[in-house]
Amino acid sequence: AVLYETLTFDRHTFDRMTEIRPTCTNFIDQTNCTDVERVGLYCLVNNYFSTVSKFMECRNLIPVCDDNLENKCEYVTPTCLVHKHKLCDQESDCPSASDEFHEMCSSMTVRKCIRRGRPGLTERSIPISWLSDNITDCMEGEDEVGSLWSTCGAGATLRYVPENKARHCEDVFLCQGGKSGYVEFDFLCDGVESCGFENNVCSVSRSFPDITTKLQHFSTRSSSDRSVSVYFMFYCMKGMSNFLNLNNNMCVRKLFQFPDHYIFGLSNAKIVIVMPVVQISCDNLHGENYVYASCSNGCKNSECPLKKIPTYDSCPSQFPQRIGTYAKGNNHGDKPYLTLLTRKDKWYSNEHFPCNDNRKCLPFSKVCDLVSDCDDHSDEVRCTNHFRCASLDQFIPKTQKCDSYFNCLDLSDECNEECSKELLDSFSQKFIAWSFGSIAIICNVFALIKNSYSIAYLKGIRSLTNKVFISLINVGDLLVGIYLMTLASMDSVYNKDHCVQSKLWLTDKKCSYLGVLNTIGSQISIISMTFLSVIRAKTVVRSKISSSPIDKKAILSLITKVIFVTMVSVAIAVIPLQRELEDFFVNGLYYDAGIKLFTGFPNKEEHSDVISRYYGRMQKTPLKWKTINKMVRQMFSQDYGELRVRKLDFYGNDGTCIFKYFVTPSDPQRMYVWSILVLNSICFILITASYMIISSASKQSSEKLGERFKKRHRATQRKISAIIITDCACWIPFIVICILHSAEVLDATEWYSMFSVVILPINSVINPFLYDKTLNKKI
Repeated sequence: AVLYETLTFDRHTFDRMTEIRPTCTNFIDQTNCTDVERVGLYCLVNNYFSTVSKFMECRNLIPVCDDNLENKCEYVTPTCLVHKHKLCDQESDCPSASDEFHEMCSSMTVRKCIRRGRPGLTERSIPISWLSDNITDCMEGEDEVGSLWSTCGAGATLRYVPENKARHCEDVFLCQGGKSGYVEFDFLCDGVESCGFENNVCSVSRSFPDITTKLQHFSTRSSSDRSVSVYFMFYCMKGMSNFLNLNNNMCVRKLFQFPDHYIFGLSNAKIVIVMPVVQISCDNLHGENYVYASCSNGCKNSECPLKKIPTYDSCPSQFPQRIGTYAKGNNHGDKPYLTLLTRKDKWYSNEHFPCNDNRKCLPFSKVCDLVSDCDDHSDEVRCTNHFRCASLDQFIPKTQKCDSYFNCLDLSDECNEECSKELLDSFSQKFIAWSFGSIAIICNVFALIKNSYSIAYLKGIRSLTNKVFISLINVGDLLVGIYLMTLASMDSVYNKDHCVQSKLWLTDKKCSYLGVLNTIGSQISIISMTFLSVIRAKTVVRSKISSSPIDKKAILSLITKVIFVTMVSVAIAVIPLQRELEDFFVNGLYYDAGIKLFTGFPNKEEHSDVISRYYGRMQKTPLKWKTINKMVRQMFSQDYGELRVRKLDFYGNDGTCIFKYFVTPSDPQRMYVWSILVLNSICFILITASYMIISSASKQSSEKLGERFKKRHRATQRKISAIIITDCACWIPFIVICILHSAEVLDATEWYSMFSVVILPINSVINPFLYDKTLNKKI
């Protein structure tokens, strides 16, 4: 009895088993218990299996168990010390059941065992973190037999997982910078540092906004019994270089305290916020700026996110040095309560935001900061300064909604009722695509069949050349018609789902092939029209009335021209898809959404920033895509194959898969695009000049030969005018827009669908009527 009185026990656990009285100095009398009500755990005592009484749990006395199991305990709250084997057992041992919400309870095994520190024969799941930790937790020791439990990964990334997750193992993000370890994708970019730096990488890869979450501290006036701290809201500072220049008419000082109750010990520490006199929009405020502004009635249409009053029992696993103090509301009848204070410098503070589940408290700087720190997201859901992604716990600034860039991993910031886009946005585009496509196909097929039949009866090389190039124009226009019909069909297939599927479509080879088809068709048509118009003008200038006979030399020359036109057109279309030239023509990469490190289509510059944050200092030499791929892959374990990455190539700049005509000075493919635009411009200049020569020659000859030839001239003039007008109507506005976009005068990327469906295909629809006599007579 004397020994018992002189021992010092934990004050929170002393009174649990006061009826037990140890008598032996080595506490051996607390082992080999026969009363099952007093048995606390099972262990080896002096190498013999034995029971140990509950009295020995968490006493931190002389070890009785050979492995000191009785002292494997954790403070779940400042007032609740629990043996580890009583955690996560579906039985409450602490107030508010906080022992059942411990962080290790979030990942439990499916397989069960009898815990050594939980008397009885009931099998229970155990936390994953107990497996192979060199501490035997199961009665039979099976928790230390690795082969019995499901795992994922290999080598340094080998990890135990719940059995239901073992069928869906994933790679992990590897820590770098001398740190061993990894981060599973479920916890990557969640605002919590696992490696100590990964969120710095995420801020670049996920385009996290650069926000200010803390007020600007201005001054503190302190005395022996009083402290007044003055803080400026960031909003008031915007555009001002010196705090002292603030206009008193613009800002007001407000005393802040939440809740506005009497709190003993807090009244001698005051916080004064300098904020705008009038209410402002708080959509661009975050953290302390948002909390103080909204809770001081300084925001338009934004309520205060502080709803739950911190009490002494809030966030039990935090603030072991907490102070409990008396508090009471200002209204008659309000009941007093015990609230939570913590030490801040030499004063006390109650600036804590308790999550709805009361398990965690946050500083005000982490409230409404676009990062969900509470498991129940209560630190963000009441804020009005964000857009919440639909299916994920992700918050982005309002300004990133409907900005044509994917910021949500589930794409909901762009794929929603307000801004979701289909492949072809409007009914008029859909109608025109079907109409132009069907007309181009039907008319050009008709013209091709007719020309093929008539070629066999031609006698002169001039007529043959004319027919062949007209047929070549028909082929090009037919390909454009097929492009339009395919595009309209894909629009019908995707329909409302296009926005969600757009990443897959833009990086799909089908989109690239569709772009190649359209480019080949357009270029064949343009270059063939150029050849045809120049040949016709050349014939008129030479005043040749009779055509040369068809011979082998003439046919060989004609075949060479046709091959040249075809090869140049194909080359223009397929050069951007060559693997050797990917550094010039690949615009970005699309990573599987499960990786969670990237959103959208990060380009070279964005990849370089991410790689620099991950590996440290990098050379200023631009990285090649091959190097980028290699370095990004090394950031992940690759235990389950290589990363799923798709290239956003030259034709994936828009859902219509058209040639990337709209480039800026920073685009690596700008020289190629500009050269093709110059080539096409030269072609249309030659076409226009040639037909003006033909028109002039036709007019002169008609005046000499009489009225019948004047009628023919007028018909020729109408045909030539139609050719020139349609060419100019298609390409002159388009080239002007391209120049303005390149000069960054305007952003024309939203106009791709209009040009690809409405403007550029006009020639493909009209050309059959201009160059085929039968169709020309019909109109």
